[in-house]
Amino acid sequence: MASGLAHELNQPLSAISTYCQAGLRIVDTFDDKPEKLVHALEHASIQSQRAGEIIRRMRRFTGKGAVRRKPVNINQVIKNVLGFIETELNRKQIKLELELAEELPAAIADEIQIEQVILNLLHNAIEAMFSTSDNMRLLRVSSRRSAADTLQVTVKDSGPGMDAATLDRIFDTFFTTRKNGMGLGLAISRSIVEAHGGKLWAESTAGSGATFHFTVSTTAT
Repeated sequence: MASGLAHELNQPLSAISTYCQAGLRIVDTFDDKPEKLVHALEHASIQSQRAGEIIRRMRRFTGKGAVRRKPVNINQVIKNVLGFIETELNRKQIKLELELAEELPAAIADEIQIEQVILNLLHNAIEAMFSTSDNMRLLRVSSRRSAADTLQVTVKDSGPGMDAATLDRIFDTFFTTRKNGMGLGLAISRSIVEAHGGKLWAESTAGSGATFHFTVSTTAT
């Protein structure tokens, strides 16, 4: 399925990038350049290229389990991902609280794949809070050192939470509580984290929100 999706998506993503670059070349011929249009085209091109790289890395991961690890600043990775969803948080009136520990050692990880894990957890949290009132939507993201060679990232929402039966199955492939969900995001995220030598788990009580934690090593595994 990963190979099929990669094949089907890479072509339109490449086309998007090509059209954006062509648009930028056309705009460059204007005497009075529309800066907002230039900005939009540049960002669309960058994001399409980024999406293509994500797909390529996920294809390598599912095909051979290959992970490209290097030292990364986990707090910067978190901030990068939050930048992707800032508009959505504002639109849905979700309050964000960041609790990022200072002077953390570098994590040894594939940055793109860890970004995908964090992004999936954040999207799930946002979806979970959709039914709560505006003044109760709180998203808390934190990082800390959980052991001598381990960092822990936590994403907590103020949604309805999960009962014990749901919590037991939340990482099962194709299990989902969302009407149009595929049930793949958390299963893939757990596989990514475990490939990094870490652990992904959840805690929740119905009515009290859900909390997801994952760990990543600061040493090569």
